[in-house]
Amino acid sequence: MYADDTTTHASSASTAELYAKVNNDLTRVRDWLLANKLSLNVTKTEYIFLTTTFKLSNLGRDFPIKIGNNHVKRVQKTKYLGTHLDENLKWNEHVDRLCSKVNGSISGLKQARDHVPLDILYTIYKSLIQPVFDYCDVVWDNLDQGLATRIQKLQNRAARIITFQGYDVR
Repeated sequence: MYADDTTTHASSASTAELYAKVNNDLTRVRDWLLANKLSLNVTKTEYIFLTTTFKLSNLGRDFPIKIGNNHVKRVQKTKYLGTHLDENLKWNEHVDRLCSKVNGSISGLKQARDHVPLDILYTIYKSLIQPVFDYCDVVWDNLDQGLATRIQKLQNRAARIITFQGYDVR
């Protein structure tokens, strides 16, 4: 039996203290899993630092996070609760994936618009497209202008499809 998607968090002012906290927490997690007859797949286990570029450059490359005798892999980006994070909390990856997902739904909306009434189009938008825009938007709302514009253009495109407007309507 496996315990999926377990996450721990730690913060500290110094890397030495952070190292000690994280390794202590991981030892306790491993012990708890073993006591409860659960397995931890160390090869799938990873860690990420969330901090500024300056602080990342001062960390160095060798930060030995271990579970038992196994080193844990460091990643620059990860998916957490459906939100794509990178080390600097930049949202490029998240917006790229959001746009890809929404583009597919908007294409389906466009194909359906000649065959279903307006209220159904609106229901499709509200159930398939808007939730993608809304999910965790308070977390990633500090987007730079370029990323915010990409999202706004997708919302405008969906609105034009529902209202049967041309591309020149904003």
